[in-house]
Amino acid sequence: KIYLNGEEVSASVSVQNGDEIAFGLNILRIIEDDLLEIEGFGQYDTSLENILKPSSETKNKYPQYRRPPRMIYDLPDEKISFSF
Repeated sequence: KIYLNGEEVSASVSVQNGDEIAFGLNILRIIEDDLLEIEGFGQYDTSLENILKPSSETKNKYPQYRRPPRMIYDLPDEKISFSF
């Protein structure tokens, strides 16, 4: 039996990002268009590459980019008054 997102399927269906396919004691998750997460019971062999998911789209596009540190400014102590 094959399950897609917890529901049994018996015919061909389209899968999308975020879908979870379960069969036996194995679970396949489609994380992104080109990223598949495999979870299973016991050992198995595959020819898929092991990769780490980038933590953001910016890191995906620019892996060497590092954001400069934020500057924290003190708020002024003086009170401001407005007159209309």
